[in-house]
Amino acid sequence: MGEEIASRIVIRQGKMKIIERNFRSRIGEIDIIALDKNTLVFIEVKSRAVLNAGFPEESVTKYKQDKIRKVALYYLISQGYNPNHTNYRFDVISITFNGDCLLYTSDAADDLLCVDLGGRRIIKKKNHRNQTIY
Repeated sequence: MGEEIASRIVIRQGKMKIIERNFRSRIGEIDIIALDKNTLVFIEVKSRAVLNAGFPEESVTKYKQDKIRKVALYYLISQGYNPNHTNYRFDVISITFNGDCLLYTSDAADDLLCVDLGGRRIIKKKNHRNQTIY
């Protein structure tokens, strides 16, 4: 469910084009691969209903980051990209279901926004680091 919502968020923002979802290799999986202008974006999606165990993005450990890097490298090579001459980055979309809205963050934007579940309205919030957005 989190990956579906994350995909909708990426599409609605209109800044990136999703080129692959749930890319799997024997090494692991990348939830979403998107194109942001001339940059490939490897997106890890984490979601939680409650924050008892911390923010979802906190579960992206060093081990998980290393695994994502290896899968991304495999993807680049298997698709004919030269990793030394290709722009790419890693994002985490963190989704927390909070009452009648969901909160999500993206490492690229470092934001925390509340979107009604219909996706029609964005309410500006502060991120979990208490920095004002917009």
